[in-house]
Amino acid sequence: MKSSIFRRSGPGATQPTIGEDRSLKRDPCENPKGKSQYRGVDTQKNTEELPPPYNSSPRPAPSEDDSPRRIRRPSKMSNYSKKEQLQRFLVEILAFSLDTDVCLVKEAMESSESSAPCKGSESSILSEDEREYLLSLSQIVGDAHEMFKRNQWNLVPDENRKEISDAVVGPFCDQIQEAYLLDMIYTYAKHQCDPERRKHTLASRYAALIGYFHPSDPNSTSKKTRMPSYMIEQARVKLHETMKSHTWVIDLASPNEKVRMILRRALRDFQKTIGMEETKVGDQASPFLCWPFREGLEGLNKAIRDS
Repeated sequence: MKSSIFRRSGPGATQPTIGEDRSLKRDPCENPKGKSQYRGVDTQKNTEELPPPYNSSPRPAPSEDDSPRRIRRPSKMSNYSKKEQLQRFLVEILAFSLDTDVCLVKEAMESSESSAPCKGSESSILSEDEREYLLSLSQIVGDAHEMFKRNQWNLVPDENRKEISDAVVGPFCDQIQEAYLLDMIYTYAKHQCDPERRKHTLASRYAALIGYFHPSDPNSTSKKTRMPSYMIEQARVKLHETMKSHTWVIDLASPNEKVRMILRRALRDFQKTIGMEETKVGDQASPFLCWPFREGLEGLNKAIRDS
């Protein structure tokens, strides 16, 4: 005889056998509005604890931080041409990088113009509007570089592409390695000609890596760095190449012979300070070989020229 899972105790009545879960048994006396049809389960309470459905909350609005920065031009632009303005930016960066007397440079640049004498406290050859524009230009170059490396070139605003092309790549197109100029402009946002952040300049970047701070001390390099010897040698090579490349930029950026000679002397003195031999323009075979520069800037330059 087949056994049944229920045992009858009365007409039409059933009782669970041993082992049957009573919590799942329907209770016809339970109020369906407040309680579950199953004993021991409070539907109302559990519903309140559940998270809201996916479509119950509105989609968050895009943050302003998601939008790329756009070029900020000064309200009153200078009367300089694109080439002259880039020259002024490069001279500003070179003068700071090589720790040049700003007053000498400023007077040499304005020798043909009537201007007030330079004060010893001045630390820039640029006006406040020019510095703000250079900072904005530096920032959009940095943003474009990051987007290009992440394969997000299509997210770079057209006005930023045009500004980089007109202000950095275009003025000296096919006269020098434009990626090197892009790197010089790119680094401005990192140092902004602040003496406390001089280590971010192209001239100081590799000098800092190999410990060129106290050249009079023959052991200064070993005291200042724990880098492996092969990495120190690589940094030496890149520092030497940077100095050679700077000679070309000095010749290209200088608006006249006075400025060129001041910057050349500053480069010579800087090399002596860090214990390097003086480099000359002829040491770098071509201005198109200016190097090193950040990875991706050469591709960015090509994308700018093709856009």
